[in-house]
Amino acid sequence: MYYLNDLCLYINNRLILSEITEVIKKGELIHLKGSNGSGKTSFLRILADLIPSLYPGVIQGNIKKEQTTVGLTGPWASSRLFCKTVWEELTFAQGSREELVEQYLDFFQINHLKERHPHQLSGGQQQLILLIAFLSLDRSVYLLDELLTQLSTPYRQKVLDLTRQLHSDGKTIVIIDHTYSVKEARTIMLPSIGREILMPQDKIRKNLIPKDKELCLINFQPQLTGFIQPIFNIKLEPGTMCLIKGDIGSGKSTLLKAIAGLIKSKGKCTYGNQPINIGICGYASQTPDTSFICSTVFKEIEFTPRKLERYNPNLIDNLLDDLNLRYLSDQSPFSLSFGEKKRLQLAMLLSFEPPILLLDEIDSGLDKISLKTITHVVENYLAAGNIVLWVSHSLKPKKSDIVIDL
Repeated sequence: MYYLNDLCLYINNRLILSEITEVIKKGELIHLKGSNGSGKTSFLRILADLIPSLYPGVIQGNIKKEQTTVGLTGPWASSRLFCKTVWEELTFAQGSREELVEQYLDFFQINHLKERHPHQLSGGQQQLILLIAFLSLDRSVYLLDELLTQLSTPYRQKVLDLTRQLHSDGKTIVIIDHTYSVKEARTIMLPSIGREILMPQDKIRKNLIPKDKELCLINFQPQLTGFIQPIFNIKLEPGTMCLIKGDIGSGKSTLLKAIAGLIKSKGKCTYGNQPINIGICGYASQTPDTSFICSTVFKEIEFTPRKLERYNPNLIDNLLDDLNLRYLSDQSPFSLSFGEKKRLQLAMLLSFEPPILLLDEIDSGLDKISLKTITHVVENYLAAGNIVLWVSHSLKPKKSDIVIDL
């Protein structure tokens, strides 16, 4: 179905894929692996004929494809959903089969979301809606890019079971995931090209100002029209990690947004007995692209500290090293891989030294090295007396962590 011979890809004069030779046969189940930035997403975009027609890139080598129908989905659901209701979204595309939509809504047990606005859903729910939208078109090839990243364990298992069923039905499936494991899958490993993998040092901690104040939530309740949220009474001392867990749609992201002041709330939220003001919280959303406004990675990292008059060149220099971003400093943030964007998100927050970090699934889509890197950097940040609230489906709490299970 796909015949690739000495495939090379350049994006912004940067070599992404080098001399890839592969044959993907009809009905195969492929697990595409590689470190963050190795070109996995670009590989799928080439299979879907989206480079260079939609995404920039120069392709060299030989590619032969049999005529087929392709569905590509990934960790960008919120930017792909635009209808007024979930049902309209699922039946919008020409060729969408309503009986399949009903079948998959039943399978994932999310029939109750039909009349909701897509942007009222959680990130995990949006992922499922985007997947169902593609499945309802009954394509012969499915390219699944980090589809499991924002899903809780039960839904991940449902997607894996569905993948097996689609494979047994003769569909060709290529899936990217750093935790995915199915015996039936054949692995294609993409090498990292020109990327030096560095383990973080302890430089950042030396440049952080020690903190000694508490975060207090007193009868604190996020406000969303039509949805009743939990009431929180929590005190987090300096240096505390608070891990927030729960099923998709349980209100994890909503809590972080309310603390950051991005949505309305009732009750009190204070830091050091004072209301939270600009520069106190650093918030990382599930969708990194919504955070980027500058032309290069370096400009992105230095933008906020300059605006807040907190520019610390030594800290920024260390962030480039400790988060392994120096080789990307002159690249556009939008050209990075999903995992690289996550590392950039954290660098952007730490660059202006907020005493509170709000991390919404910043560990999703990361390979083992990148996850170790981010975890180590956050631990250094905590050691300076800062406070972290981290939403995650996969991070395991330590004994010293506070866990909120919604």
